[in-house]
Amino acid sequence: MSKLDREFILGKIRIRNRLVLPPLTTGYGTDAGGVTPEILRFYKARSRQMGTVIAEAAAVSPDGRIVPGSLGLWDDGQIGGMAELAETIRS
Repeated sequence: MSKLDREFILGKIRIRNRLVLPPLTTGYGTDAGGVTPEILRFYKARSRQMGTVIAEAAAVSPDGRIVPGSLGLWDDGQIGGMAELAETIRS
């Protein structure tokens, strides 16, 4: 077993291995910055083997988006989708 496959414990946090998915910009968000089924599938597939997943950028205002399809957190209506994304990654 390589060191990358080994569990890592940081305080009370147990991380299953040392692999990290860095933040990416998928461009799969809606025009309104919402989470889509495509984003959920993307992160579900990649997080299966990662110890840590750093989710992509989320703009705090519509004009702060990096690319079209970037996620947003400028409206309370976006919270549910982001919670679903976090749960998808966690599971």
